[in-house]
Amino acid sequence: MYDCLAPDRVKNLRELIHTTQSMTPRRDFKNISTHLCGRFACRIALPLSLLQISEADLVSYWPMDETTGDIAADAVANNDATWQNSGLNLAWEAGRIDGAANLTDAGGAASNNFFQMNIPELIGAEAITISIWINNRAQSSSGYNGIFMTRDFNGATNNSWGLAIENNGNERLDSRVNGPGIDSANGLLSPDGNWKHLVLVWDGVNATHTQYVNGIETATGASVSGPIVGPDSGPWFIGYDSCCGGTRDFDGLVDDIAIWNETLSLSSIRALANGTPADELNVADSDNDGMTDEYEDLYDFLDKEDDSDAALDEDSDGLTNLEEFTRGTTPDDNDSDDDTLTDGEEVNVHGTDPLSDDTDSDTITDDEELVEGEDTFVTNPLEGDTDMDGFSDPDEITNGTDPTDPNDPPAAAPMLIGHWPLDETSGLIAEDLVNGNNGTWGNADGLNLEWTTGQIGGAARLSDLGGEDYFRIETIDQLISSNALTLTAWINPDENPGYNGIFMTRTIDGQTNNSWGLAFENTNAAPNHLDSRVDKAPVDSAADTLTPNGEWYHVALVWDGSIGQHTQYINGVESGTAGGFLMRQILSTSGPWFIGYDDCCGGTRDFNGLIDDVGMWNQALTPAEIQEIYDDGLNGIGIGGVTTPLTITGVTVNPNGSVTLTWDSNPNENVSYSVLFSDDLVGPITGWADENDGVPTQGSTTTYTTQAGFVTGQDRRFFAVVRNP
Repeated sequence: MYDCLAPDRVKNLRELIHTTQSMTPRRDFKNISTHLCGRFACRIALPLSLLQISEADLVSYWPMDETTGDIAADAVANNDATWQNSGLNLAWEAGRIDGAANLTDAGGAASNNFFQMNIPELIGAEAITISIWINNRAQSSSGYNGIFMTRDFNGATNNSWGLAIENNGNERLDSRVNGPGIDSANGLLSPDGNWKHLVLVWDGVNATHTQYVNGIETATGASVSGPIVGPDSGPWFIGYDSCCGGTRDFDGLVDDIAIWNETLSLSSIRALANGTPADELNVADSDNDGMTDEYEDLYDFLDKEDDSDAALDEDSDGLTNLEEFTRGTTPDDNDSDDDTLTDGEEVNVHGTDPLSDDTDSDTITDDEELVEGEDTFVTNPLEGDTDMDGFSDPDEITNGTDPTDPNDPPAAAPMLIGHWPLDETSGLIAEDLVNGNNGTWGNADGLNLEWTTGQIGGAARLSDLGGEDYFRIETIDQLISSNALTLTAWINPDENPGYNGIFMTRTIDGQTNNSWGLAFENTNAAPNHLDSRVDKAPVDSAADTLTPNGEWYHVALVWDGSIGQHTQYINGVESGTAGGFLMRQILSTSGPWFIGYDDCCGGTRDFNGLIDDVGMWNQALTPAEIQEIYDDGLNGIGIGGVTTPLTITGVTVNPNGSVTLTWDSNPNENVSYSVLFSDDLVGPITGWADENDGVPTQGSTTTYTTQAGFVTGQDRRFFAVVRNP
């Protein structure tokens, strides 16, 4: 059995990434990403709620299996749904279960791209379950789009009930009961081309409201009590929320929509999520013991004609058979998730999830967190960061710090928050590869900009011939709250009279004319030198240290706000430093920033020459790190190869016991990687064993397969990939 760490969770293992940069003490690793070799499918560890179960009636069911027309027939009642934009923006296609309806949100506000119906059978209900399959596209008309909704229900108007997709920049499920809503985590409804099963359960007996995505509980909360009162039950809408100017139409496919007048059990919800059509779901409960007949037929010790078995505990784990049914645990296995904790201990003592051996998804199993093991720490299995210091428990253990002590966090590693490689070949945009803070060429006609060969790949040649000859970056919000800053760039200057910005801003903390950054200064008293600014105050290199002779220079500024120190570098060597500078965080605004310009003095401070591989960090790099960036640049390796964390994009356990790893890599032919492994998280990654310490880059993506049998017989194995010096 292998535990699985999904690729998106790699981003959350901050210390595993941060502490293995080029500045790692015991080995000079530049980049690292970790991945726990795992099951083919990852389990999401989320708490499960007990539901009130009785025999449920399927009130209405729209299979969406039509092939033509504007009617979605109700296969149970007479609540047929009618398409409101007759003949337009509706197509019948293959779906998740047989056919589906493809709803296209086109035509602007009030185009009526949705189905409408009433469901009078819900009046008097003590509970409701709604189930639907969707395959959503990006929603364009609104930030909130109805999937299955009404606003005329339970004796009130503008009283929202149902399911919607909410796009706050990262699509999530929003479900509503009697107005108030609950939300899933961001990103669960990303428009990725995949089908997703959604469920809303309202329990009017216990006054709760719960939502599920793909059979997993994603949010729950208190709600109103039942029963539902009249006079109206609708109109209900498939693909619409009747609010706010008629713009809330859903865009995508919908399939197999059903509504019950009772709560469904977790096992029933999971059966639906596994593809059981709603009209084939067996929810009969002959003895009214809360367990379906279908479920009781699975086990010899359960009798669908005897309600007394619900209160028994077949596996002696502290959960009754009924509790096992409602929670989805196995009634004849006292440890459903194989983490050495009984299901009853997890539910009644620790509050952990009996269906996941790692409730907080921090790669440390629940049983390991609750006992003092080799790492000597007892951590919280419900919280991936026990001491709430911003660093996850496994990261602290790996780095030798105490995950239970908020005053003992790992040393933070530099984070690259902006990287403009300037490798474009055309256009007016300089792309930021880290946070998307792209620079736009100020001269809208594209004049005085040339994309050409640089020190590392391509470069931008900026010609100061009049006009706005620079790149403008509106803001770099990732710098806010930082108490340190590092800027780097390669330049090949032409003649630059006076003072000309290389990478600068004059707007920090809401103050204007507050210069920060790097500039080329050429005066009679001090020709051709580097001027760097922090909070307006300068540090200058010696004269003629940046002579315009056709050569490339690497320039850097480092500000450490914890001690008020400001240092500049040329070609990896310190060229000026001073103390007494700002000693606090950057509090508010950061920008606009300019590549090739200082925003001052009549607009004449445009840089003349080539600029390449511009970078920004929200921490102070060390002299060794600045030297390393310079040395790498001499070999054609950009800053993205130094401090951008690697990402392992794929892990496959092969039938012969080998493991195939795939990661994003640097295409420079001089780059190679080491593949490391460990069977635990004890000790720093620098002490992990080498599987192969010389894997050459294969371009922007590199794939490596271990020897056969490498994980055969192993309970778990951790992997890391690092770029070699």
